[in-house]
Amino acid sequence: MVIRVVINRTTLKRFIFLFIGCVFALYLSIIIHEFGHGIPAILKGGGISKIVIFPGYEVYPHFGKKEFFHLIQTGYSESNWPIGYKPNDFDLGLEKFLGSGLTLIISFVSVMLLWLLKPKGFLKFVLMIFSFLFLDILSYSLFPSIGLPNRIFIGEINAEPVEGLKMMGLSKALALSLIIASVILIVILIWRFLKKFPFPKHRMLSE
Repeated sequence: MVIRVVINRTTLKRFIFLFIGCVFALYLSIIIHEFGHGIPAILKGGGISKIVIFPGYEVYPHFGKKEFFHLIQTGYSESNWPIGYKPNDFDLGLEKFLGSGLTLIISFVSVMLLWLLKPKGFLKFVLMIFSFLFLDILSYSLFPSIGLPNRIFIGEINAEPVEGLKMMGLSKALALSLIIASVILIVILIWRFLKKFPFPKHRMLSE
């Protein structure tokens, strides 16, 4: 018996479009995460000397340079604090937190832009991708708390943003609660937005 599988061309296009969007969002979140670690050093007059992402290639300062080949580590960055400046616990905690913290901020701003602009077509799709960057801080906080790597199957087992907030003076329980509450708020806003302004399936790729 021969079974024929018929794939609608529009469905295939939509699947490819969404797949590329998911891969783009993953790498975007890693780059933003690693850049976020360097923000405290930049604010103090220093900078970022290197950003490397999975599977081991530089994106800054030498784009495409092979640094290493690593299938477990998703990325890392190196910050340069100003010469003579010794970062305190708050600085180092902020450095830890702002990796995932920056993705959370961008996610929240993107959701706000969705509600304010009510965009359509490609712009709406792009803002939706940025809105889901909160998954970074969720994975970095939640999975290590139950003994899993921060990307479920790859990454560290250190709850980096939680540890960062602890170094800044918060308790572990309060730090995790604030992160989870922020994520829940963003999820509710996204859900209500999509319920009120759903994607028109037959026009999603054409607008």
